[in-house]
Amino acid sequence: MDPKGALIVGIGGGLICFFGIKLKNMFKADDSLDVMGVHGCGGIWGTIATGLFGAMAVGMTRAHQIQIQIIAVVATIAFVAVGTAVVAMITNLLFHGMRVPIEDENDGLDTTEHGEAAYGTAEGAMLTLLGSGS
Repeated sequence: MDPKGALIVGIGGGLICFFGIKLKNMFKADDSLDVMGVHGCGGIWGTIATGLFGAMAVGMTRAHQIQIQIIAVVATIAFVAVGTAVVAMITNLLFHGMRVPIEDENDGLDTTEHGEAAYGTAEGAMLTLLGSGS
């Protein structure tokens, strides 16, 4: 891939990931690490864009390489969907659900699950956290 193509792939990837995260927020999806917005959307774009801008470098026609890349994307999505479903079913069976109770989530998982408090809530703790107190 030439530098111009790489620049287009990079800028396009940034924009697609940004809007993928916005879309996740719009649908209020439970994805605290933005995995789908970044790795999913960005990975799909990067895979297809590699075929779009890099085909000539490996001696293939653009259409043929894009077709190969799209097949790879669909196969990956199918593999991940099946794998996720299997892991979710096993987790659900072994741990009686995929989520902690909402009360535990609201109280903080450090406290409810681990019996520890990660961050203090006293005024001094907040000042130390912000670096303005001693």
